[in-house]
Amino acid sequence: MHRGEPQLYVELPFWLMTPAGLVDVEWSGTTFGIDVCSAWMEVFGGQVVDSRASVVHHGPWRPDGWEPPDEIAAEFERHQMTWLQRPCKTVLRLTTRAHSSAFRELDENEPPRARAEQQAYWASLCEAHVPVVNELIQRYRLVTYDYFAYEVSAWDVPVWYVKHADVGYRAVLLPYKGWDAKPVTVEDAETAGDPPKVRPFQWTRPDVLAAVSSVDATPGEFDLLDARSLMERGDYTGAVRRTVTRSRRSSAGRWLLSWKRPIHRPRLKDVRRTPTTTSPADSHSGASSLARRSVSKSSTSSRPRERFGTR
Repeated sequence: MHRGEPQLYVELPFWLMTPAGLVDVEWSGTTFGIDVCSAWMEVFGGQVVDSRASVVHHGPWRPDGWEPPDEIAAEFERHQMTWLQRPCKTVLRLTTRAHSSAFRELDENEPPRARAEQQAYWASLCEAHVPVVNELIQRYRLVTYDYFAYEVSAWDVPVWYVKHADVGYRAVLLPYKGWDAKPVTVEDAETAGDPPKVRPFQWTRPDVLAAVSSVDATPGEFDLLDARSLMERGDYTGAVRRTVTRSRRSSAGRWLLSWKRPIHRPRLKDVRRTPTTTSPADSHSGASSLARRSVSKSSTSSRPRERFGTR
């Protein structure tokens, strides 16, 4: 199949304190060119949402403001909408390769799964470049010791923009990040003929939360919860670390529990001491004193065990 060279754009959750420019990054035997873009912005139509579903433009920052093209301006006027521009933090641009058929226009006769597969391809293409982005970030951290930069996962950079053949697409790496409202549940109506009941999905209730406490958690339970969250958020390394931490804590907990049984130690008065005689010369000789203590310890350790029993 024919391959294109799409460009991937991703905004980091922090700034890289460096001028705009190209950085060649080698990862897994391949060299990637990463452009640290100049000041960037997003333009939203109507309202600003986390999923970026309402973004109508993203590109270099314009101090004098963004003006929509005639076609988009006509749509704004027809829907009586306005636009809002948002300055971005550091935006990176990567040039990659992909199947050109993944960017073909889908007509109305295509089955629903065709669009879902297309979006899944875009998300997979972008997520595959997260390690490349992290290689650049790690280099930056090593050079600058910037406190605020860190390795990112799909949760940290969930929305990417893909440009192919002068057409822009939006890729969402995690479905959760595509929700701008709570999911809902649909239940059948209690009375025939009534519309179904649509309610926000709920995991629990406030009264249940008020009745529990975090101190009720078993040892390592929060570590496992963290591991599950990190796994779903795309931080697989962090998930493994949390799981190992939980295993170590559980092992330490079992060891501590095993030592809760009573421990019988000899009382001081039950230990029979062997008197030692010293000469005035020995009292001022460090070597003789050290030798005397060594002999005393060896003679004590060689006594029969029954001498240390309790009466």
